[in-house]
Amino acid sequence: MSHSSGIPVGRDLEQAFGAARTDASIRYLVAEIRDEKVVQVNKGQPTGNLKGDVDHVRSLLQPAKPCYVLLKLETKNDGGFEWMLISYVPDGSPVKERMLYASTRDTVKKSLGSSCFTEDLFASSPGDVTYDACQEAVSKKHYEGPLTQTEIITRMEKSAVIETGTTKEYVHSVAFPLSDEGKAALEKFSKSQLKLVQLKVDTTKETLELATAKAEVTVGSLGSEISASEPRFTFFFYPHSFNDETFNSACMILTLSLSFILLKIPQCSSILALMKHQ
Repeated sequence: MSHSSGIPVGRDLEQAFGAARTDASIRYLVAEIRDEKVVQVNKGQPTGNLKGDVDHVRSLLQPAKPCYVLLKLETKNDGGFEWMLISYVPDGSPVKERMLYASTRDTVKKSLGSSCFTEDLFASSPGDVTYDACQEAVSKKHYEGPLTQTEIITRMEKSAVIETGTTKEYVHSVAFPLSDEGKAALEKFSKSQLKLVQLKVDTTKETLELATAKAEVTVGSLGSEISASEPRFTFFFYPHSFNDETFNSACMILTLSLSFILLKIPQCSSILALMKHQ
């Protein structure tokens, strides 16, 4: 597990990147760790094509001085231009600096907006920063082999957590409160008065609503209770035996439909807190 250095992104870099996201005259920003924060030290305009711009970036890199290069790509997504974060940490640099840059990289992405950076490139020498290397990093993402359904769902869950950085115009945070009926049903569930509780997302009211509440349900009939077309949070008591002991375990099952966009719902922590009373 990687650990953050605790070094923040400077306000100057946040502002510069926020402006560069929509400014077509900026191709790249160069940032370094100085005075315990990540600051902008250079920037450049497009020269006409990405290959020439990458060549110019490479000429700026020093053999023993780490830096981050925020390179604007020629592709766009819903949030604007896509970016590549180049982490340049040369082998000849001091060990302490190498550790700082490695442990600060994630902070840079989250502070500026993880969803902006669609590609990464790690370089330990100027020769690693080439147009071909950038293209290879892009092709690895866009030309992967077929994914299983589980891998698709996992990727969707990761993409649902959006780090917007300092520019907020593209993504809006919305809370989904749990309805009174849902709270009452979960309270009964926590006291074993209900065997099955299902919650659904009402995107019109932006709430979590009660979908099903039953005092009795069997494992065999559980599948027929779960919607095949809409996401559901299902709370279920699972009776089973192990080593001649009988258990009635409380389970939460999240079922998803690939036709729906996954939502990150802050109230999940409240739901789990109610489960602890069981």
